[in-house]
Amino acid sequence: MDPVAPVLIAAAAFGGYISFFRSRRRLNDARTVEAAWLATYPGDEVRGTVLSQDGRAALVETAWGTGLVCRGGDVARRLDRASTEVDDTGLLIRLPDLDTPRIHLRLAPGEAALWQERIETA
Repeated sequence: MDPVAPVLIAAAAFGGYISFFRSRRRLNDARTVEAAWLATYPGDEVRGTVLSQDGRAALVETAWGTGLVCRGGDVARRLDRASTEVDDTGLLIRLPDLDTPRIHLRLAPGEAALWQERIETA
């Protein structure tokens, strides 16, 4: 085996390890959510945020409508033209987007219903 191969395998495994734990990061407060949103959509006016009970996702209310921040702030998406469905484990959001056609959030039943209402009435 080429002597570089074990190093490349270890680097790939470590990168996956880091990626796994980055996706588990929590959003701490409204300022963290707003900063993550503005990093993706600079210039937007954030009017409010709703943090999930587990801190893994947040709804963002802006001047144009509702958005979502998740994956520890690494992902921010506008939710215009999104459809939602509450299931046993949370909320499924369907987007008219080829890159991210759907997002599933683990939310308590009451929380999922509240988020569904906010997304669909925006």
